[in-house]
Amino acid sequence: MVLTKREKIIAAVTLGIVALLVVDRYVATPYFAVSAQLRRRTTEARLELTRDRRLLQNRARVAGAWRTLLAGGLKTDPGAAESGVLQALLAYAHDAGVSIQSLKPDRATRSGDFQQIRIQVAGRGTTATAALFMWRIEKAKLPLRILAIQFVPSPEGTDHLTFQMDLATLVLTPKGERESPGGGAPS
Repeated sequence: MVLTKREKIIAAVTLGIVALLVVDRYVATPYFAVSAQLRRRTTEARLELTRDRRLLQNRARVAGAWRTLLAGGLKTDPGAAESGVLQALLAYAHDAGVSIQSLKPDRATRSGDFQQIRIQVAGRGTTATAALFMWRIEKAKLPLRILAIQFVPSPEGTDHLTFQMDLATLVLTPKGERESPGGGAPS
């Protein structure tokens, strides 16, 4: 069978196209897919490395803060922690010139290795004395945090305020009572 020049060109072009499709299907497409996957994994690894380095850099600062918390008042006995916080709040209020009308601690609730004690505080003072009271709470060495606060001018249009705060303090659960990492029974 003798092919004409035109048939030879059509056959060569067809074989070329089939060869390109085979190369694309079995070489180029897998290569580009693997290349994209490697770029994605490299980006993820770089992000993880950055996070890990940041964590290691923060380790010294966090360890210092942890030592300060332990030395400054993080307790393992909820009763002692509650008593210490209540005394501190009364001292902060006295120093700031705020009159405390009620202090109501709630029961400790467990959260991992810690227990949280919520305390409701109601009091009266001026804007300046209430701000000083909040500043002392925020800067306390105790593990104490303001969760919510509400101010009401009393009487309306004056600088005298009635306020209610929800505070929380942490208590470290003793080692024997902590849950194991798997969430099972205490270790």
